[in-house]
Amino acid sequence: MNVGIPKIDLRQQGYPMDQLANTVIDRLGGTSAVAKICDIKPPSVHEWRENGIPKARQQFLRLAYPHAFEGLDTPQPEPAAA
Repeated sequence: MNVGIPKIDLRQQGYPMDQLANTVIDRLGGTSAVAKICDIKPPSVHEWRENGIPKARQQFLRLAYPHAFEGLDTPQPEPAAA
């Protein structure tokens, strides 16, 4: 259910991938909070702000915290081949 959050396609608006990472990290409470969630050090998460969230971490965060991705039109990870 999308309540009050407009759907935004950041890539079509000319934003680089790191804008998605920044938005998700900020929605989850910032660099230190995401580092604790993922059991890694904050400098690793800070790097995501520049280079994007690694695919496996993005899949985890999307499943564990779907609200952080609400309104962001991001591609869904493709299921693994059976």
